[in-house]
Amino acid sequence: MIESIVRCDNYDQDALNAAVERHFAALNVEALLRPDMRVVIKPNLVGARRPEAAATTHPNLVRAVAVWLHARGVQSVVICDSPGGLYAVAPLQNIYAVTGMKALSDVAGAADNPVCIGLTDQLDALAAALGEIARGDDAAAAL
Repeated sequence: MIESIVRCDNYDQDALNAAVERHFAALNVEALLRPDMRVVIKPNLVGARRPEAAATTHPNLVRAVAVWLHARGVQSVVICDSPGGLYAVAPLQNIYAVTGMKALSDVAGAADNPVCIGLTDQLDALAAALGEIARGDDAAAAL
């Protein structure tokens, strides 16, 4: 198993860019990439906490990863997380805004990204259909 830990003492963008570069080089991540692939960055967004609170993944780290990916030809980078709790679009958009993820739209899709919202909607529809099947609804069973 290949492991890499790179220390970075602050959230300065240049320092994080260099740390991401060293980390991904140690793991040989570049060999896994193709220009046509979609890469999802899944930060840890536990709630609507500002970056200074250090409760969520810092947006500068997410930016460093997205920029690194773009520099290696990956064209589609998506930020996607759905923190615990009841899923609803407005609270999720608030979390992306407060945590600084929405401001990363210049390098990656963010809060209102249809991939994230669409995936959750599809899972909700699947859960509803499974509930109907469990209740014996014949129309749902045809899915």
